[in-house]
Amino acid sequence: RYAKLEGINQDELHLLRTAVLYHDAGFILRYDNNEDFAIQLAQHNLPNFGYTDEQINVISGIIAATKPSQKPTTLLEKIMRDADHDYLGRADYKLIASRLRSELSVINGINMDEKEWVEFQLNYLKNKHTYFTETAKNIRNSGKNARINELITQLNRF
Repeated sequence: RYAKLEGINQDELHLLRTAVLYHDAGFILRYDNNEDFAIQLAQHNLPNFGYTDEQINVISGIIAATKPSQKPTTLLEKIMRDADHDYLGRADYKLIASRLRSELSVINGINMDEKEWVEFQLNYLKNKHTYFTETAKNIRNSGKNARINELITQLNRF
């Protein structure tokens, strides 16, 4: 959806879709820093499928843009980053956030009580997350702001 609304062409869409596939493949072997594994996997395999070095560099950059410490610079990187955090502005945020909480507990051993979990979410939404494409800003910021307000209300109840 972001790709279409941002007006990228078919060649760019092909690179973006390839990056998406490899990005998620990184989770197969590693939860933390899965992007690095995904990039290595892409760089190793994509020449066998006729991808050029330039295309592989673009794909690697798209995958790397999903790292928490990375700031996307190209439109394709921004689309990937926004799509990766699309749920933050959607109505099903609570369901997905709940799954993330379980994931953090099971995989990383991070267990938070209700108040800590609300503070964690609020901190991320207010202080760490940003949408980068105009599309995401237009269609998800209002939902994200609604989630922030809901979390503030919830925090005030503690």
